Amino acid sequence: MKTVGELKAFLELNKISPETMAKEINISNMTIRRLLKRPSKTRLPEKYIHHFNYHLVQSVTHHYSQDWNVLMGDLEREGDNLKTAKSFSNFMEDVKKKLGGLHHQSVEMQVKQLMSCLPLKSGKTRSIVLGALIYFVNPLDCIPDMLTGLGYVDDLGVISVVIGLLGPWNNEA
Repeated sequence: MKTVGELKAFLELNKISPETMAKEINISNMTIRRLLKRPSKTRLPEKYIHHFNYHLVQSVTHHYSQDWNVLMGDLEREGDNLKTAKSFSNFMEDVKKKLGGLHHQSVEMQVKQLMSCLPLKSGKTRSIVLGALIYFVNPLDCIPDMLTGLGYVDDLGVISVVIGLLGPWNNEA
């Protein structure tokens, strides 16, 4: 998180008040409120960037501390929604478009690895793979993709978990 706009988006998306954030990161809520009055493209002062990014990482860690089976179930349900060939084809075009504008080599590599699994998978495993790709395409997930440098951290986490879990499901239909 480096700009006032990214801070505003994070607070709004997570429904966090400046007061709540101030308590957690040990910065006065008045300081946060003054920063929020600045134009969105204004760079945050260097002395505060570390504090805001710490809060962001804590938020993501808390979000992903849930049971991985719950996450897999959510991904499977999302993947099941792509039942028709047309919706699948349109969705894969969205994935390719997002990959085309991506400047994160590690995320791109993982997404391509996940996409290569689709023809080999069916049933539950295919639905989970599709769910992970849906998560990747969604710009307003746990960490909004617009947050420079951090927006793909959660996408990479979800994709990495699914790739890691594909091993046990390789024989499932």
